[in-house]
Amino acid sequence: MARLAGPLERLRKCARRNPAIAGLTAAVAAALLLGAAVAAGQAARADREAAEAKKEARRADEEAAEARRLAKQEEARKTAEEKEKLAKEETYQSRRQVGGVGEHPGDAEAVR
Repeated sequence: MARLAGPLERLRKCARRNPAIAGLTAAVAAALLLGAAVAAGQAARADREAAEAKKEARRADEEAAEARRLAKQEEARKTAEEKEKLAKEETYQSRRQVGGVGEHPGDAEAVR
């Protein structure tokens, strides 16, 4: 009694009977597998680059925030210096009116 041929055995017999078709089919299957492997590798690389870009963007945002903070500090320092200079000038002017300081505007630096 003969046994039934399984799917692998039938595939082998078909490949033996039609070697050109079997070779082309194997080439297409290999190309599909290679394409899938390359696509998976490219997707993984793109994910890594996207994560790195997000990290760089986050770092750039932090640096921009720090720069804004430093600019505010610098502006506050300049404002304070201007107010101090104005206060010294006003002190000079008021003392000059009273008669306590010399005649030159540069003498305001001497007033403290």
